[in-house]
Amino acid sequence: MVGRRVLRRFRNVGLIARFSIVGVTVSVLVAGSLAAFIETQVSTVLLANIAARAADQVDHLGLTGYVTVADFSAPHAPEQLASVAERLNPIFNDIRADGTGVIRLQMFATDGTILYSDLPTKRGEVVDLANEPSLVTALNGQSVHDVSDLEGPENNELRAQYGQALEVYIPVDIQGQVVGAYEIYQDLGPALAVRPVVWGGVLGGFALLLVALLGVVQTAAVLIRRQQQTLAHHAFHDVLTSLPNRALFLDRVSQALRRKKQQPAVLIVDIDGLKLVNDSLGHDVGDQLLLAVAGRLRDCLAPGDTAARLGSDEFGILLEDVPDVTAAIASAKSMLAALRVPVAIDGQELLPTVTIGIALSAAETPSAETLVLEADQALARAKRRSKDCFEVFNNTMANHAPVRLALETDLRRAVERHELRLYYQPVLSLTDGRIVEVEALVRWQHPERGLVQPMSFIPVAEETGLIVAIGQWVLEESCRQAAEWRSRLGAFAPTVAVNLSARQLQRPELLFDVRQALRTAQLEPSSLKLELTESVIMQDAEATDTTLHALKALGIGLAIDDFGTGYSSLAYLKRFPVDTLKIDRSFVDGLGTDPQDTAIVQSIVALAQALGLSVTGEGVETTGQRDGLKSLGCDRAQGFLFARPCPAYDLE
Repeated sequence: MVGRRVLRRFRNVGLIARFSIVGVTVSVLVAGSLAAFIETQVSTVLLANIAARAADQVDHLGLTGYVTVADFSAPHAPEQLASVAERLNPIFNDIRADGTGVIRLQMFATDGTILYSDLPTKRGEVVDLANEPSLVTALNGQSVHDVSDLEGPENNELRAQYGQALEVYIPVDIQGQVVGAYEIYQDLGPALAVRPVVWGGVLGGFALLLVALLGVVQTAAVLIRRQQQTLAHHAFHDVLTSLPNRALFLDRVSQALRRKKQQPAVLIVDIDGLKLVNDSLGHDVGDQLLLAVAGRLRDCLAPGDTAARLGSDEFGILLEDVPDVTAAIASAKSMLAALRVPVAIDGQELLPTVTIGIALSAAETPSAETLVLEADQALARAKRRSKDCFEVFNNTMANHAPVRLALETDLRRAVERHELRLYYQPVLSLTDGRIVEVEALVRWQHPERGLVQPMSFIPVAEETGLIVAIGQWVLEESCRQAAEWRSRLGAFAPTVAVNLSARQLQRPELLFDVRQALRTAQLEPSSLKLELTESVIMQDAEATDTTLHALKALGIGLAIDDFGTGYSSLAYLKRFPVDTLKIDRSFVDGLGTDPQDTAIVQSIVALAQALGLSVTGEGVETTGQRDGLKSLGCDRAQGFLFARPCPAYDLE
C-alpha cells in the first residue's frame, strides 16, 4: 500500500515536470548530467529504504518463534520442510496482502538447502554456494541487495509483471546466532518511478529543470520520511490489529520495571483453538476473531496499560500498577468473562475462550524478558490443566523447567529401552454386557519415576515430535496383542482401538505404517480400529477425508473420539467414512443431572443412528450414567464403572 502511494505521487510530479517546460538546447547536456547524478542519489536512497523494508518483514520471525534454530538443523527431512511451510505460508500471504512490495520469499540453511520458498517445487533444493556470493555474504552475517532481472523459468510470471525486482539477502539471526539466510524479491516500483520524474525535467531546459528537480528531490525526501515513519510503525506494531508487537511490548515492560515506584504485572493471553478456526472456517474468519479479541482486551484495560500481539494466537498485557496478586487475578477474570461473549462473524457464531498466564514483578526481577518468560510458564501450566482459565506464576514453575527437560531427554530413550507399556480398557455392549472392544492406552514405566501417566508425557511427546515414534510402537504392539487374542479366542476376541495423533495423521507414510503393522502381526484389518479426536480430524478436513477413505479401504474401523468438543460440521461428518462416534466424558458426566448434557447426548445418539454409526459413551463411572446412556439408545459404554485400564494379562 505504501509503495503504491509513493509510485502515484512520483507519477504526478513527472506529469507536471514534462508538460510545463520549454527546452533550452544548449543546457541539455549539463542538465542531463545533473539529472543522472540526482537520479543515482535518489535511487540509491530508495533502494536502501526498500531493502530495509524487506528486512523488517522477516526480522521478527525468529523473535516470535515462527522459525527456530531446530528448523535449520540437518538433515532437512520432508516433515521438517512441511512444518516450516505450514508456519511461513500464512506469513508470506499476509505480507503480500498488506502491500509491502514483497513478491518472493525463500529461506536457506547454511548448507544451501532451501528450507522454504513460496514456490513449493523449490523447497528442499540445494543451491551451489560457490555460485551464490550474495547468499554466502548473508550467511556470514551481512545483508546485501542488488537489482535482479528475474532470470530463470521459475521467475517468468514475476518478470512479466514487474520486469525487475530488488533482490535482498538477509541473515537469519536467532539469539545472536546466524543459522541461515532469507532471500526476498521486493517490488522496484518506487525506485523506478524516479527515472521519468528526473528525465522528464530534462526536456524543459536547465533553468526550469533546476526548479523541477528541486521540487522532485523535496517531494522524494518527504516521501522517504513518510515511508520511514510507516516502516518504523510496522517495525513495532502488529499489521492486523495495530497493537504493539513483541519488541515494543518488551520495551514498555522494561520501562515499567525501571520506574520502581510501581509493581507491574504481565499477562500472556492465548486464544484457545484459533488454529482449528483457521483450518475449518478460513483465515479471514480467524483474522476477524483476532480483531474481536484484541478489541475486547483493550476494553478491559485501564489508561496507561498496554495490550500487544506477541504471536499468531498470543497477546501480551502489561498492567502498569498492580497493588497485589488479587488485582492481577481480577483483571484476568474480567478478560475471561469479556471474551466468553459470543462473536458473530460472517453468519457464524463463535464462542471464543482464552487461557491466561500471570506473572507479577518482584524486587529481584532482572529484566522484561524474565517477567514475560514467567508469564509464559504460568500459561503453559494453565493450558496443561484446562482451557478458559488462568494460572499465576510461582517459583515451582521455574523449578519445573529443568524437570521437563530431563523428562524430554528420558522420553527420547524410552522406546529403545522398551520402557513403554500398553494398558487396555474394555468397551462393553449395553445390550448384553459383552466386551466388544478394548482401547489401547500407553503408559511409561520409568526406571526412577515408576509408572508415568500419559498426561505427564504425551504433551511433551506431541511438542517434540516423539509422538510419531511412540504412536508407531503403540500401533505395532496393539496389532501383535490383537492377533494373539484372535488366535486364542477366535470370533470372541475384541477389536483393538488405537489412538492416532495429529502428527501421525499428517504423515504421508501413515498408510504404509498401518499396512506394515497388520502384515507383521498377521492380523485381519477388521480387528483394528483407529480413533481420532474431532479436533485432530478438522485440522485439515480435506486432506483428512482422503486419508480416512484410504484407511477405510484397508478394512479397518474408524472412530471419532471426544465427539462434541470440536468444530466439525455435519457436511464433513457425512463424508468421513467413520464407524463410531465416542461421546466425550464431559457430556456423560451430566447425564441425569444436567438437562443440557442429556439433550446433547440424546442429539449425538440420534445423529449417529441416522448416519448408521455406532455410539460409545466415554467416562462412565456410575450406574445412573450407564442407565441414562442405555435409555437414550447408546450402543456401548466405557469407563471406570466397568474396568480401569490394565495390562493385557489382567484383562484376560
